[in-house]
Amino acid sequence: MPPNADDRKSRDKNSGVLAGVGKVSLRSLVPLLATAAMLALLFVFVDFDQMLSVIRGADIRFLPFVALLASGMLAFTVIRLDLIVRQLAGRRLGYWFMLRLNFFTGIMAYAVPVGAMADGVRAAVLWAEAGLGPRQAVEISLQDRIVAVLGFVALGSVLVLFQPVNESNASALRQAQAVLYWGGVAAFVFGVMAMSALKHRFPESWLDKAHGFVWRLLGNVLQIRYLVPQVALTSVSLAIFTAMIWLSLAAMGIDGITFWAAMSIVPSLAIAQNIPFFYLGWGAREFAAVVLMTTILGIDASQAVAVSLFVGVGMFFGALPGVLFAPRFLRFRRAT
Repeated sequence: MPPNADDRKSRDKNSGVLAGVGKVSLRSLVPLLATAAMLALLFVFVDFDQMLSVIRGADIRFLPFVALLASGMLAFTVIRLDLIVRQLAGRRLGYWFMLRLNFFTGIMAYAVPVGAMADGVRAAVLWAEAGLGPRQAVEISLQDRIVAVLGFVALGSVLVLFQPVNESNASALRQAQAVLYWGGVAAFVFGVMAMSALKHRFPESWLDKAHGFVWRLLGNVLQIRYLVPQVALTSVSLAIFTAMIWLSLAAMGIDGITFWAAMSIVPSLAIAQNIPFFYLGWGAREFAAVVLMTTILGIDASQAVAVSLFVGVGMFFGALPGVLFAPRFLRFRRAT
């Protein structure tokens, strides 16, 4: 049934929330410059020639398996997103729709280097294609990100508490804990930045509305009966990410690292690559890899950077199927 005049008026009034999502501006330079600066800084302290030697010696046969795991992680997070949609919208959109949405937003993040781009695109598509209200679409997208970060912090805390501590690794574990919690703070700042990136203009003053928006969002996130299964699902995603790290270590010819040891650094790596100052986590993930892998796993800094880059390439190929869904979902730009 076609919308009446009041519906159209309300939709036009609220569409400003997402009107600028698909547009590229000078803010695209921020994550690119931040990533370039971080990588340049890393290469000052990391033996570049040795890193290239490690990469050239990598067993490329591991790459399809890393990419497959990355695709699996994108697919698995659909279950968490479905729980959040049911919590906030009171209905289901279907796993097939959200699977295509996850892959599409994953590849769009590579195409347009804007901080929080994947979250912005997801919100825009939920609004334009799923018939959700613009504010509701933004809240769903942000809650999915915040719950993921809470899962990273929760699992990381458990791993830090139960990891055997002795004189040789106590300092390393303290560093890991510092990275974990400072990363958690940075990732929550990500939520505020994401709101700024997602909005174009609110009908009323954004500052007047932001306070209520944030408290409503946190109130939704902290509903225990929804939060516990959502965080549990995030833990499974981290186990998949651990397998990606473990296979990447094997690809570089680094033996003797147990799956449990690899998992102990994964929450901090996951938080680092969620910081929106960097292009898809590149740079931040490599820096965290150097800090964590050299102190906890005991590998060389050049090997740590090589492993992190290998994971990043695998994640790109894992998101590549999203290109297949671009023709349909790019319609959100016309809607906004």
